[in-house]
Amino acid sequence: MAAILLKSPMMVRSAGRQSRLALCAWRDLGEHMATLALARLGVAHTVSTETLAIGGGKGFPRTDEDRAAWVAAHSEKVGAEHAERLLLRYGTSAAAIIDSFTAKDAPLKNFDGYSTDEVRFLAGHEQVVHLADVIYRRTSLAFIGGVTTPLLIELAELVGEVLGWSTAQRAEEVAHLTKDLVERHQVRLSKTTAAAS
Repeated sequence: MAAILLKSPMMVRSAGRQSRLALCAWRDLGEHMATLALARLGVAHTVSTETLAIGGGKGFPRTDEDRAAWVAAHSEKVGAEHAERLLLRYGTSAAAIIDSFTAKDAPLKNFDGYSTDEVRFLAGHEQVVHLADVIYRRTSLAFIGGVTTPLLIELAELVGEVLGWSTAQRAEEVAHLTKDLVERHQVRLSKTTAAAS
């Protein structure tokens, strides 16, 4: 769980790292933060999101049998292992991602836990503007230590293809994100490919 820091009488922010991203963790954190903020304002928290299914949590298979059935129903295009990985990563929203895959889809060359069409889908459908959006907000790569220089270059090519970036823009996105990772987050970027997690 992230630490909660009280910065001033009216500002609450979170700090911390999670090894795995999950909507339920963000929902839990959001509810906890709202409760703290409301308490600071002297207002009771009257609504809970504890049982609210959001995003890919809607219709998520609850049993092993239901999960196996979901995977079987969505594995023709990508195979059972990949379908299950996408289900665990995106919940039932993975169905739309799988539907977008083409015959050209392949594991990333520099991180085999994600695929090329998956990144293209994120770039085109998840409000990606900068390469940092993919690393920090649309994948778990920053959280699991999967970021390397070759991966940033590969992702810039894929995202740039979808967003229409020039070669210069792609290089600028890699340079800007590299600087941010090193200076703000003290990440030591490897020049080699990272293993999947």
